[in-house]
Amino acid sequence: MVKAASRRAVVAHLQRHHGLSQRGACASVGIGRTTVRRKLLRPELDRSLKQELRALVEHYPRYGYLMLYGLLRARKLVKNRKRTYRLYRSSAFGRARSAGKSCIAPVFRCLSWSSRTSTGHSTSCTTSLVMGDASAS
Repeated sequence: MVKAASRRAVVAHLQRHHGLSQRGACASVGIGRTTVRRKLLRPELDRSLKQELRALVEHYPRYGYLMLYGLLRARKLVKNRKRTYRLYRSSAFGRARSAGKSCIAPVFRCLSWSSRTSTGHSTSCTTSLVMGDASAS
């Protein structure tokens, strides 16, 4: 998926170097003209929100974006949950997880035997034994 910012750059390139109109350049790239004209005001606001979000993540490392949104909303810094999610994901806060405990899988060995008794009846036994962890064998 190509982001709108890169498409805007392609439209600007087509207009400057190939002499296309905005309508023609947008049609060839497949982007709406309003998307090209839109002024982005978020970077300054997002920068301060990212700093607040980073401080909250450091203080509450186990909280997800929704709990952090609640804290930001209580401080009257944000009104939109989706914006908090976008900032949370773009800053890679949700990806830093601890490795946790390593799982040791036991190795099972099955022993089975059968024999005949003095009366001619057959008996059998199947036993499962745990023989340590998988890394040892």
